[in-house]
Amino acid sequence: MANSMTGFGRAELNHDDWRVSCELRSVNHRYLDLSIRLPYGYQAAEPEVRRLVQEHLKRGHVDITVTLADERESRMSLSVDQGLAGAYREAAQEMSQGRTLDEGELAMWILEQRDVVQLTPAALDQEAVSRSIQSALSEALEQLSDMREEEGVRLVDDIRMRLRQLQQLRGEVAESAASQPSELRERLETRLNELLAQSSEDVALDPARLAQEAAILADKADVTEELLRLASHLQQLNELLAAESSEGRRMDFVLQEVNREINTIQSKSRDQTIDRLSIDMKALTEQIREQVQNIE
Repeated sequence: MANSMTGFGRAELNHDDWRVSCELRSVNHRYLDLSIRLPYGYQAAEPEVRRLVQEHLKRGHVDITVTLADERESRMSLSVDQGLAGAYREAAQEMSQGRTLDEGELAMWILEQRDVVQLTPAALDQEAVSRSIQSALSEALEQLSDMREEEGVRLVDDIRMRLRQLQQLRGEVAESAASQPSELRERLETRLNELLAQSSEDVALDPARLAQEAAILADKADVTEELLRLASHLQQLNELLAAESSEGRRMDFVLQEVNREINTIQSKSRDQTIDRLSIDMKALTEQIREQVQNIE
């Protein structure tokens, strides 16, 4: 089944200490093009993010935004420089000249000294956060894939409807093309009779020569082969739409061939009806191609 390249997915994972959210937006693109934005300090997770996305998607430009919120009440870590604290203790005892110091007051004085106590941001468990990112991404990818699949169903229905219209127009062209030889002969005969009537010489129209010239014109205007190839291309498009895994790029190539056959039909035909039908077919082909541009 054909999938669209347009979609959206979002997932959020809550932990006691953090909250991870992942948002995906995809649009059509010739290849799989990823734009990844990760929280500061977690760039090492990018290869795994790419791998997960590549497992789900084949084509499309995908914007991936992962945010991390610290949910802890305290985000700071307190540490004591034991070596420096010991040096202050020794200095205090030397200065006390043998007097007994109150341990509580001494401890408070040491802690008040510069660089003894240090406050630093407490780091989150990076490995656990990375697993949360992967889990949120997987859930968001499922949502994105579901949306792309649903949009793909609508695209296929629309393309099939336009293909039916294109097949109907092809049938009308075939009917008009079948009557072209006799119409060309009549027009040629009428024109020759008009020219002979204007001539001062008494010249009769040669039926054999008329048939020969009419046959030459009919052969130049014959579009039988183009109509057969066009029918084959339309059948191929329907088969691609029904395939288990449709390929938008292959369908786009077939549509180029469809357009080429229609252009040839229009250029070879001497019939106004076929010319009008060819214009309608080209308009439909372009509409189908616009839809195919969104198929993965």
